Amino acid sequence: MMQIEEMPKLTKKQAAVLDFMKRGLVAEHRIPTTAEIKERFNFSSSNSVTANLQALERKGYLKRRPRKNGRWSPYMLANIELTMKEIKKVVTA
Repeated sequence: MMQIEEMPKLTKKQAAVLDFMKRGLVAEHRIPTTAEIKERFNFSSSNSVTANLQALERKGYLKRRPRKNGRWSPYMLANIELTMKEIKKVVTA
């Protein structure tokens, strides 16, 4: 796993998307959907969202993991896996 000081730099848009995702996780206990990200940043297509998410994943800020049914789970932020119970503890602390 990369150390924070080794993390690649983000574009302004990538940083804004990542911040939006973090805020959604804290406020709503979930990462915003592709549609919500598209609406928030006025992206013209879902492909724009996907491109930003893939860039964040390549740079190590997001991670996806496969589910048992073969589909991918939502992204996890900063390579930290937290259960909803753990997130609620952080939010209510």
